[in-house]
Amino acid sequence: EAVQASNVALAGERLLSYYRQRVKRWSLVSHTYSWMKSQVAADNATRNIVYDLGGAVQPRLVDFGAHIQWQHNPYWTPQQHDAEWIWGLHRQPFWMSLAWAYETTGAERYCQAWKQQLLDWVRDNPRDPLYDYDWGSVLRLNEDGSVHQLQQRVWPNPQHPEYSWAWRRVDAGRRALNWPELLRSFIDCPAFDAGTLTVLLNSLHEHATVIANNPYRRFTTDNHGIFEAEGSAAIGILFPEFVDAELWRESSFDLLQSELVRQVRPDGMQVENVLGYQVASLRIFTDTPLLASSNGLPAFPDWYWRKIQSMAEVLMKMGFPDGSGPSFGDQTSTLTSCKDNSLRWGRHFADDTLKYYGEDPDTVADPSKAPATLDFALRWSGLYSMRSNWTSDAIMLVLRCGPGYNAHTHKDAGTFELFAGGRRLTPDSGCFTYNDIKELKPADPNRRYFESTAAHQTLTLDTANAHMPALHRGPYRSRKGYDDCGLLLWEVHDKQNQDYEGEQ
Repeated sequence: EAVQASNVALAGERLLSYYRQRVKRWSLVSHTYSWMKSQVAADNATRNIVYDLGGAVQPRLVDFGAHIQWQHNPYWTPQQHDAEWIWGLHRQPFWMSLAWAYETTGAERYCQAWKQQLLDWVRDNPRDPLYDYDWGSVLRLNEDGSVHQLQQRVWPNPQHPEYSWAWRRVDAGRRALNWPELLRSFIDCPAFDAGTLTVLLNSLHEHATVIANNPYRRFTTDNHGIFEAEGSAAIGILFPEFVDAELWRESSFDLLQSELVRQVRPDGMQVENVLGYQVASLRIFTDTPLLASSNGLPAFPDWYWRKIQSMAEVLMKMGFPDGSGPSFGDQTSTLTSCKDNSLRWGRHFADDTLKYYGEDPDTVADPSKAPATLDFALRWSGLYSMRSNWTSDAIMLVLRCGPGYNAHTHKDAGTFELFAGGRRLTPDSGCFTYNDIKELKPADPNRRYFESTAAHQTLTLDTANAHMPALHRGPYRSRKGYDDCGLLLWEVHDKQNQDYEGEQ
């Protein structure tokens, strides 16, 4: 009635009243992580002192003063091109800190700060519908509907405002996932008004459109794609009022199911071969079906959940007795919580072995619930583990023997980690830094060194790098043909050195 009467103010108030009731019925999967629950980060954000996730092991603070300059990258110079920082800025993790602080304290200033930054972001980051910018490639939509690639390896700059840092689709997916949670946190605050809600809803619609029915391309076919699908699915699930909500849901569900098959090997390991990515992928592949089912939508198929269970089993098989995991590849922390995740999924699947490793009180006291095996071979992924027992005093070895080198694995053929006496005796170096990855600029010496063979616990010849062959199909088997040096993989039951055919 208010819309028909052209009473915009009344329509806005009724919309706000509707959503204040609507969000209370949402069943959300929270993405406010422990590191976001920081009073310091929230207080800084009220003064436009913000941090990114970027490529740094630790977030980097920047004080913008009176106004966040969303297209300004303080880490971008002719000599140093760090796009990860500004991509992290546009994911807005500090907004989750503001929401947590508001819910904890009730102080309206946190809502006021978020509201102003939201309105500024939408105003300052318009998307030109004729252009698609992602990973340094610029596409333009022609009048006949065809797509023309304008440039490659180009970065946003003041002369080209259509090349926006803000609209990389993986970051749009992250925002689409977080903004509904922010809406529920702030919607009852007196500072949150109908105008803010309208801006937020319009932008969420644009986000889902950019991700799920983009005329240039729909989803990326890698780990970025599942982040994108997670975001558009969240909007489609939580905002069925949008005309295209069903399209967004179904296309996202289809993408997640096809990518689960493509990205997760038969042994349960995600193709990045990094435990941090294993945990992140496990979360992304499960949050959407859990969100869908908890909000009354049909469940994902059984085969999907069996695949998820195999992913959870990897954490038990490769996790150390203290719950940490090996730092192979682009692992930025040794604190990947293999135990916590095993316990969570052990309870979900009623799997006693996962619960036992995760130290569920109802199972750990019963030795019959312990896994029956002390050694595991993830042959498709080239990861092997062996342990003396399933107690906290166990001695354990994890060995990496392939497969191939990709964006997040290192040239670490044959590297290993040994755990004994309650601690990791030979921790792998991990990635040390995630900055300056090769897609952004020639990697800096630290990046190059820590992904090299010499930085890992393995053999090399004159510091040359071992180049791992790509895995096409079947369990990994090393063979001759490395660029620099070969990995020696000995299998006792074969009594044959797999690197040298026919040799004993």
